[in-house]
Amino acid sequence: MHEPAFPSLPVPAGAAGLSVVTAALRDLLAGRRGGFHLRPGTGPETGPAAAPAAVVIDTSGSTGLPRGVVLPVAALTASADAGVAAVGEPGPWLTALPVTSIGGLLTVLRTLRAGGSPTAWPGIGGALPFTAATFRQAAAPLLRATDGPVYISLVTTQVHRILQDEAATEIASRFHRILVGGSSLSPALAERAAAAGLRVTTTYGSSETGGGVVYDGVPLPGVGVAIEDGLARISGPTIAAGYLGGPAFAGVFPSHDRAEWRDGRLVVLGRDDQVIQTGGRKVSLAAIQRVLMDDPRVLDVAVVGEESAEWGQVAHAFVVAAPPPPAEPADLAEHLAAAVVAQVDRNHRPRVSVVAELPTGTTGKPALRQSPAGGDPGAS
Repeated sequence: MHEPAFPSLPVPAGAAGLSVVTAALRDLLAGRRGGFHLRPGTGPETGPAAAPAAVVIDTSGSTGLPRGVVLPVAALTASADAGVAAVGEPGPWLTALPVTSIGGLLTVLRTLRAGGSPTAWPGIGGALPFTAATFRQAAAPLLRATDGPVYISLVTTQVHRILQDEAATEIASRFHRILVGGSSLSPALAERAAAAGLRVTTTYGSSETGGGVVYDGVPLPGVGVAIEDGLARISGPTIAAGYLGGPAFAGVFPSHDRAEWRDGRLVVLGRDDQVIQTGGRKVSLAAIQRVLMDDPRVLDVAVVGEESAEWGQVAHAFVVAAPPPPAEPADLAEHLAAAVVAQVDRNHRPRVSVVAELPTGTTGKPALRQSPAGGDPGAS
């Protein structure tokens, strides 16, 4: 697509970054300023004084090189309004995701559309690690000060940490709805959250689709999902204009996500391009992840390709076990590796490491070395 000039808007970590983005977004919605390109960091805004009415967000780069996604105001407001309509009525959101990501930006926009001002979890953008204590510090006052529904968007790692703390879990249960995106929510973690009283809605989407546009497997009103050659194609008013310096989407985003319909709900099977070569044979990281995610002993998992002098690349699965912790992690690792062999084939047998939690980047997504791919799957 044509590459317009967008000023770079530096966004510091923490609550200060939320204030910067809130002010810029409020002015953009009111027509008092042009668009901007969100960039983590500090300093003055740089670039042209005027730009198209759009926000540029860099994809996380968790599956490849970051790319600038151009999101017109109309696409952002369509996504924000459809999401709110799907979970209840307008109300304030606690911003616990980086506001330089689509998930965090949408919490700001939804709050502004509801006539309020967003509240920051103090660690957004990497200012602090997400802990049960910092979550309680931000969530409890907002819930006390609000009579109506209050919302939050999280990633799976944040849900996991909240559930490890009884007080944080009780506070989380008071949110009218918790959107969870960024990566797949395992059945074990979903069941644990539901048993604790958390009202969780899983979302599927990306920066390119205007954030999560499929809630619990059901597309939002106005959003179309077609499966072509096994891959999901998303269409509708929420779709980004395109990439900076790249082709326009023209209202349709052809994802690299393999998906299918089951009982009227969209099931995402994993990225089509998550394939490595092990000893000259193709190995699907997504196929391995599907087997592990379905095991009741697993709360969370990330499967990556690692370099190997002998095999070229090998699959390495990092697994967070469901409670209680396994007495012998090595036995669980062997059980899971054998399950992959039984359900896929012996070429897909991964190396399995049982870990306390997955390392994450500032967006909350797994920060593990991965084989190159593209896009920014999963956003609330």
